[in-house]
Amino acid sequence: MANLSWSIMQLIDCCLYLFLGYSLFGEKIKGNKKIYMSFLLIAICIFTLEHYTHITLAFILPILLLFMMSQTYIIHRSVIVLSVVCIIMIIQQYLALSLFPYEIMNNNRQIDLYSICCAFVVIGVSFFIKYVREHLKFVIHLSDIPSYIYMNIILGICAGILPLTLVNYLENEIPIRLRISILCVSYFSIICSLISVFVFVKNYKEKDGLKKQNQLKNELLNMQERYFIDTVKNYEHLRKFKHDIQGHFRVISQLESQKSYNELHSYIQKLKMTMQKEQVFQCSHSHISAIVNSYIEDMKSENIELKVIYSVTGFIKIDVIDLDSVVYNLLSNAFEAEKKVGKDEKIITLNFMGSQEDLLIEIVNDVNDDECINFIRKNKTSKKDKFNHGIGIKNIKDIANKYNGDIDIQIENGRLSIEVFFNNVIDIGKEDE
Repeated sequence: MANLSWSIMQLIDCCLYLFLGYSLFGEKIKGNKKIYMSFLLIAICIFTLEHYTHITLAFILPILLLFMMSQTYIIHRSVIVLSVVCIIMIIQQYLALSLFPYEIMNNNRQIDLYSICCAFVVIGVSFFIKYVREHLKFVIHLSDIPSYIYMNIILGICAGILPLTLVNYLENEIPIRLRISILCVSYFSIICSLISVFVFVKNYKEKDGLKKQNQLKNELLNMQERYFIDTVKNYEHLRKFKHDIQGHFRVISQLESQKSYNELHSYIQKLKMTMQKEQVFQCSHSHISAIVNSYIEDMKSENIELKVIYSVTGFIKIDVIDLDSVVYNLLSNAFEAEKKVGKDEKIITLNFMGSQEDLLIEIVNDVNDDECINFIRKNKTSKKDKFNHGIGIKNIKDIANKYNGDIDIQIENGRLSIEVFFNNVIDIGKEDE
């Protein structure tokens, strides 16, 4: 009878933790209901704590250590830590049912040792996941995970635990062949559940890549539209200026003959400002022109001067999505960094240089301190919205490698320089359209 009670309690515990995790993460559950359900389930755990002999202080302490080592918002990290506790307790229960008999798991000392080992395994796995996320730059938002994935995990684990519970309870009464069959079915359920999760992750990654490409295409289309509108406005302005040029020459000649040099200088400065006001950058590559012009007004509003030099003769054979991604992200990162610099004179220099069949894109901007170079080399971002930061430095490296190129990052005297080199990407005998 003791074995049956213990086995039923283990199954109830697992279902409770799964329900708790689902109440925290289920996207179909509204915010207030999610909070109420979580507090209710936590209260149940607290009031019945003496019945859960596997919940020990030795298990919780390493998890709290992981919490203290984390550098993020407290509430967000608390949810993650609580979820890790729940998930690992599920794994702990599953392993206990499948590997250890009741006599061993009913011993508190054995439970303490087992819990400590499981807890430190959690820390190791957590650091491995952190390493993978930082280097592969692949993050799944919990809100993007459909509810059927959670339910699939719940059903898969429960379908594995229930047969194991029966095997533990009826160990001496079940024939060996039937016991092996039940264990096979149990593990098969777990494997199927994991396969479904892996398939979801694979499909999610492909879907996320297509989504980012579509977003980039829409942004580029908007940039090109603004570029062509600005080009038309600039053309109309030049026509108007050409019509009035004779009048301006007469005024300048009159001021010179009167030797009113101060007024002459002031008048010329006003003409210069008028000419620069409607300035539109143009080069042989329309996509680059569109991206550059999309930043001109924003940089002017932040008192940042953008200097662009385009010295490329021939047709650039780089895929437009790849080229646009590199230029867009280089300008975006430089603009964000330059805004944080406390200088009166802020300058961003963007150079496109072609040498035979090779292309070099260089951007230079001011930075706050020398520490940012380590931040960039580690493929990290200082932006608050990390998930919408574009393809990032790592993906720029990947695009450069795709065309047998490379990327070089240098910092000197508070100026950050990023050079992206592409090998054999210019067709000299053909011009960009």
